[in-house]
Amino acid sequence: MTLKSHILIEAQLIDILVLLVDEPEYLEKANLRFYQKANLLRATIFHEDGDKGWPLVLAFNKLRNTIAHGGANDEPTVQIEVLRGMLLPIVTEETKEQVQKGSELEIATLAAAMASGFLVDVENQMRREQGPEETGGFLGGRLTRNDRAFYRSRARPCARPNSSARRERRPDLSRSAL
Repeated sequence: MTLKSHILIEAQLIDILVLLVDEPEYLEKANLRFYQKANLLRATIFHEDGDKGWPLVLAFNKLRNTIAHGGANDEPTVQIEVLRGMLLPIVTEETKEQVQKGSELEIATLAAAMASGFLVDVENQMRREQGPEETGGFLGGRLTRNDRAFYRSRARPCARPNSSARRERRPDLSRSAL
């Protein structure tokens, strides 16, 4: 469950990064890891819940790495307890008892859900701030599963609607313009 959730959360990070750039095919060439993607977004986007949301995303990544790369026997349990401690201040009063008594699977599941929910909010904030002309496209800027697969699997140029409009606003720094 943790590994699958991690893949989904990383897809959310990619979706948000795609909103920030004019030529998303170069994201693949950058070969950014989960940690780098999350920190790049954290440095780029202010979110009022960022002081709690981003550490949760990164702690979930650390749990995934511990599981995937075979940390010490007690290391996953330590990471679960870190997540439990991070969840307690952000869940409702009704949920606190469940977090305190929850199994490792329940804590990992709740952490994944909260991290994913935070990223949905970050993406929605980005879309509101950019407006429809910046997140354009015939789907209103929403990436389909095929779009995400394309950006992950290919590093070749592709035209995005409105990308020429953004390029026009960039200052011309060519030698002839200077």
